[in-house]
Amino acid sequence: MALEFYFRVDASSKIGLGHLYRCLTLASFALEQEIESHFICRDHKDYNYKLVTDSGFQLHLLPSGNLTQLNDAIGTKNTYQDWLGVSPKTDAHQVCKVIEKSKMSRKVIIYDHYGIDSRWEQEVKKTEALLVKISDNPSKKILADIILDQTPYRKPHEYNGLANPGVSILSGTPYALINKKFIALRKKSLTIRMHTTQVRVALVAFGGSDPINLTSTFLNQVSSYPKKIKYHVVCGSCNPHIHQVESITRDLIRKGIDVNLHIDTLEMAKLTASADIAIGSAGTACWERAVLGLPSIIVPFENNQLDVARALIRNKAAHVIELVKFKSQIITAMHLLTNSIEVRKTLSYNSSRLCDGEGPNRLLIKLKERLNERL
Repeated sequence: MALEFYFRVDASSKIGLGHLYRCLTLASFALEQEIESHFICRDHKDYNYKLVTDSGFQLHLLPSGNLTQLNDAIGTKNTYQDWLGVSPKTDAHQVCKVIEKSKMSRKVIIYDHYGIDSRWEQEVKKTEALLVKISDNPSKKILADIILDQTPYRKPHEYNGLANPGVSILSGTPYALINKKFIALRKKSLTIRMHTTQVRVALVAFGGSDPINLTSTFLNQVSSYPKKIKYHVVCGSCNPHIHQVESITRDLIRKGIDVNLHIDTLEMAKLTASADIAIGSAGTACWERAVLGLPSIIVPFENNQLDVARALIRNKAAHVIELVKFKSQIITAMHLLTNSIEVRKTLSYNSSRLCDGEGPNRLLIKLKERLNERL
């Protein structure tokens, strides 16, 4: 099947890196089926997209926009319009110019961006490409041919009145986009979890950008935790607080606390598999931890993470702390997980049942079915 994928996705200190990571995951699976992928990304000045080119994909960098990006903090009403950097129509025209250069007769545009709306979709539909929207929230009109929403317990009917008739809605964690490195470690990791009696290693990961600096907040609590644990702390280079994180890490090391800082790591699967517990956000990494059954303390800190957090609570698949209570409750939560084998086993088992890691393959099958319907 002569076919090209075009991903419209951005990364920055405000947007984070999760959207880019899950698109790269899908592109890597597509490459195994000889489908070439292009990434159309806007230059927001605080992320260089080196990961795209290092992964072997073509990068089409759009010029910086003039809109100031805002955080998606809980309690705010962010329309995400500013995340595009320009108006939807301007962005769509720039995307179309890139795609018009393609000589492939069959094209798929996959967009994972909160700033994109139906105005953008209306313009991009003129390319006659199949449109695939990666969504986290049924909140606005969508003109895509396929909607992928990997939120747990999300039901297709929640998009009633928002999506076009005939749209394919792929919902829930069976369609979660999980990197193949995690899938390869799943069986061994789940076996080890059932026989682990002590917590020796903790993974700390509040997303690639961590806009409200929860990493530093957590690390400032570590010295008051009595148990000897090795901490693997993961950050992205676009984290605006990276220098503070580095400074706190050095101070903790001088105090004899085993803290290892990983910036832009390519070994996230190994770090997740080697950890006994995790402390992190309710972003896309939740499903990576779930695939490996890693017992986790989760702190949702953005609006788009609240549905995920509620689903984890409902399924007893993680210990969730409200953002406003994080500083006062994190040490208590650490004690709960480190002191109770049964709590860890329960969280591990329940989270592993949420996600099996086969989402990318399931999506590619559905996508090819829709393309064949067009013949």
